[in-house]
Amino acid sequence: MEWDGWRFPGTGDTVVYLVFDPNDLLRAETKNNSAGNFKGIPCEVWQVHRLENRWYYVVLYRYRMGFL
Repeated sequence: MEWDGWRFPGTGDTVVYLVFDPNDLLRAETKNNSAGNFKGIPCEVWQVHRLENRWYYVVLYRYRMGFL
């Protein structure tokens, strides 16, 4: 579910998703790195952070040339 988002003219869009991971598979992956490609997430992400057991927020950053 989309949780938050913001943008600045000429820079890009940032979108934050609230993610429920029923098997808590992201926990092991986020211990080593909070950015990149993760199993279960279909695209590269800027940041993944654990909120509590099975709940995460995922930050996607998309750069765009020119003004939005």
